[in-house]
Amino acid sequence: MTSHARLRQARRRLRMVSLARAVVWGALAALGSLLLVLLLDVAFDLTLQARARLTPLPWLATLATLGWHIAGPVRDAFRATDEQIALWFERRIPSLRYALVTQAELGEARGNAALERIVESAPLETTVSEAARFALKRPSLVAAGMAVLLLLLPAGAVGRIVAPAVGD
Repeated sequence: MTSHARLRQARRRLRMVSLARAVVWGALAALGSLLLVLLLDVAFDLTLQARARLTPLPWLATLATLGWHIAGPVRDAFRATDEQIALWFERRIPSLRYALVTQAELGEARGNAALERIVESAPLETTVSEAARFALKRPSLVAAGMAVLLLLLPAGAVGRIVAPAVGD
């Protein structure tokens, strides 16, 4: 596989990781705001009207978080050029010695065989996989922990917040 094909593949994977990270952060915002409202209800015994007003908070937090990620990191991942992706790799794999960036700048038609051999031995796919794992690991673990906490709470406590009704 040529360096240009590997760059295209890496760009696609980085875009998907960026989107997945946005979704995980959105879920984290929803779970966190739901837990916050639950804590407020436990601490202050919120009225039905207050709980009803706070019901959309998890949705708003999710939308705001997704909007922030899509306007920033996701947009940047989708706008990244071959040269920018190559520079991302060069920062992580110094042994490339700018061979990948040079190949990206030369273009697919004018590539250099000596530089192609240098790039061929570089662990680009492994680097992308490690970066993806690092980017998704912590927020996913926190979101899973919050989800487990919500599942362990009594259904009535969560129901008071999710669907407030008279007599809760």
